[in-house]
Amino acid sequence: MLTSSTTPVPVEAVGSSLVTLDGSLGGGWFSAVTITRKSLSLRCQDSYQIIFSVTPSDPNITQVDFYYRTEDRANNAVFDWQGPRSMAVGKEGSFTLKFTGEDVNPNFRKPKAWLDFQFVGLDDSGGRVGNSEKIVQQVSYTIDCP
Repeated sequence: MLTSSTTPVPVEAVGSSLVTLDGSLGGGWFSAVTITRKSLSLRCQDSYQIIFSVTPSDPNITQVDFYYRTEDRANNAVFDWQGPRSMAVGKEGSFTLKFTGEDVNPNFRKPKAWLDFQFVGLDDSGGRVGNSEKIVQQVSYTIDCP
């Protein structure tokens, strides 16, 4: 995993419906995992961005990092994890991250892929408290419109 991070930017979902993923995917560390869509595209305006949101279950989690990887659906190749990306503090103790098709590393953009992701909860000093499960094959990624 990469060690660089980005500055978190607060995110608001506008005109998007939330998809709540299975609670067990939080790994016992996150009580709610939601996304604004189940598809992401590099060039399609309708699915150009997705907003990830998690709510920590443990009060010691004061920061959350986001990691992602792609899985090529044509040959099942799984690429390296990318991140961390710092998530912004959201409403009611949640953390959010806006992620676009352009945020996918250009070396791992495939015409038809899965965008897998994981959340890592950190304490005030940046120490790892716990993480979600590796959330796989929940979000499809395409270069062009599906």
